[in-house]
Amino acid sequence: MVIPPSPSALLLVMLDGDPCGPLLRALEQSGYAVRPCCGLPPAMESLRRERACLIILTGLGPAAPCRALRCLTSAPILALLTGGGEPEMLAALEAGADDCQLTSIGQSEALGRVRALLRRASYCRG
Repeated sequence: MVIPPSPSALLLVMLDGDPCGPLLRALEQSGYAVRPCCGLPPAMESLRRERACLIILTGLGPAAPCRALRCLTSAPILALLTGGGEPEMLAALEAGADDCQLTSIGQSEALGRVRALLRRASYCRG
């Protein structure tokens, strides 16, 4: 059974125990239903049960998780790195992330990027 994505179903994947409380609250206060997952295995299981219209990865080294998630979904992926620099960002983009930023960006910018990715995904669906 194919489950259509809800326009507000976001999957927030916290890698390496990265705390995302403020981001989670900001997303929820903006009206998004968010399914938080700690780590890649629970995120993959969540995607097998229910689709997501957007995936947000937070933590260090999101390249391998991006690759694994791309095998399950074509949903946009926003990678938010807690550290690193341009090489890590490029690796995440090459592995399938649609956008990549450091977690030091403000919540308003993060929400703007979420809206932009959702808008682009809706254009692709026609």
